[in-house]
Amino acid sequence: WFRRWRYDERFLKAQDQDLLRRAYAESRFAGIGQPLVGYRQDRVSFRKSWHGRLHTMRSLQALAARRHEPVRGLLACAMQIAKGLVDTAVIATRSEHIFLRHRAGAYSDEDGRRWAEVRRAAFGPETGAVRATPRDAGQP
Repeated sequence: WFRRWRYDERFLKAQDQDLLRRAYAESRFAGIGQPLVGYRQDRVSFRKSWHGRLHTMRSLQALAARRHEPVRGLLACAMQIAKGLVDTAVIATRSEHIFLRHRAGAYSDEDGRRWAEVRRAAFGPETGAVRATPRDAGQP
């Protein structure tokens, strides 16, 4: 599978999504019921947001061209532009905290306790009292 479906290095910030889009029709995927990675995101970066969206649009256009679906490619790119405009508005209005909370979704108290344990193990006992954020809980 990995030999057939390789990462396309042209899409630096969208390689995972590009790979999954190309492979989904001929592959089987499964989810893991537990978060494997947690990270904290405190702000939205204008440069990173648009850089990632540009790579995603290039990937979407390449896929649409391979499948001879130019309208679908244009619509997908229009959606990325709309999402980028939302990111820009969030940054301009300094409302990242609301946006990130909404994007991360809810997490359970159990997830919060488990991530506090991970932080204590990694950084010492004084960090365990901090409540995990939705991003720490591994929510998309």
